[in-house]
Amino acid sequence: SELYCGVGAIGLSLLARGSRVRFNERARGGLEGLASGLAARPSAERARAEVFPGSAGDHRGLIEGADVVVVDPPRKGLDRPLLEALAGSPPPRLVYLACDRTSLDRDLDALLASGKAVLRGIEAFDFFPFTEHVETLVWLDRAGEQFAECSDPPPAEGRCP
Repeated sequence: SELYCGVGAIGLSLLARGSRVRFNERARGGLEGLASGLAARPSAERARAEVFPGSAGDHRGLIEGADVVVVDPPRKGLDRPLLEALAGSPPPRLVYLACDRTSLDRDLDALLASGKAVLRGIEAFDFFPFTEHVETLVWLDRAGEQFAECSDPPPAEGRCP
């Protein structure tokens, strides 16, 4: 599942390898861009995509049963209901792309406080040179589990589980 997906730049790239991708976006422009992106994908990939318009907090149920949850929230960080759901029952892998370090710090404190998730990696990207703006990619795994990476290339059936 990808929440706060915008035009789907991350999730669309996962369609070729995933068995199902659920997209969530609130903004009309993002949803229009996502629809265009989906229309350009092969029909087999489109069949594995579902779109859930509205707030990420209202669609926090999309994390249930997902092997990977990708979040790319606005500067304010994660919606409180989604944050609470992720902290209470983290997915096997959570990938968080943050555009604001302060909200990322706050959200990570909440995600890690219960001990149910473990920080596995963090990397900063300077997509906007000569500005103070840095994107930060963080990945966490459910505690007690090691997330199984998909092989590259994917298995013979062409998709990761």
